Amino acid sequence: MSRFQLCVVVLSLVCAARQAAGQGLVPSFVPRVGSTNTLTQLQQQYRNSQAWKRAYKQRPRSACGITGGASLCAAQSTSAVDAYAQLMLAMSPQAYSSTSSKGPRLVSPAQDQEQCQACTAFAVAAAAETAMAAALQVDVQQCSISVQALFFCAPNEPTRSCEAGWNLPAALQQLQQRGPNLPTAACLPYKPDLFGFSTVDALCRGSCNSPSPHAGRGKFSSQQITSLWKAQWHIWQHGAVVARFDVYPCIDM
Repeated sequence: MSRFQLCVVVLSLVCAARQAAGQGLVPSFVPRVGSTNTLTQLQQQYRNSQAWKRAYKQRPRSACGITGGASLCAAQSTSAVDAYAQLMLAMSPQAYSSTSSKGPRLVSPAQDQEQCQACTAFAVAAAAETAMAAALQVDVQQCSISVQALFFCAPNEPTRSCEAGWNLPAALQQLQQRGPNLPTAACLPYKPDLFGFSTVDALCRGSCNSPSPHAGRGKFSSQQITSLWKAQWHIWQHGAVVARFDVYPCIDM
């Protein structure tokens, strides 16, 4: 059974201590990547990665060595986090896009959430589709997940409204619980209840109930990552990450 893994990157632009919700993403208090510290750290890691590349060209064996006699170049993980991050940067192409990678398409086209605060459901569904496509090496169009079903049709829960939004932990939990059984977008297209007048039956009755044939071939899991080099590695391995930006309003004191 394959593992369909999603990762969440949380970036913070900090001015004050109050979070602001936007476009349907409800703030949740989880560890974040501070923008200023991250930029400084990345700049230093990039400089070190270029120095490592020069050293590797001259003496590969000594460039790969780390304390304890292990080889950094052959390691899949290491306690020397900064050194491993530098190695990842040194090995990185100048540009990479999951939309133009060789092989099957991994990223589905952007969609319109209309005037409904369902962006969290769209992001999680898209990341899940990409994770399936990357793990199984199939076209992402074969891995469709209905955003309508994910957002509006959770069993044994109150019907979610377009005004309420959603937070990432709750959306990811629903995906992990219901992912293999969620119908495709063709079975249950996105038709948001913009005014709150529709019944659950109207929102959740589709032309069919068939999930993607690939959804049952694996298990969805998720984790939060708080460093950008890990996000880079995850994109290489699983096609995409869900990135969230926390923007704090600046307040003059």
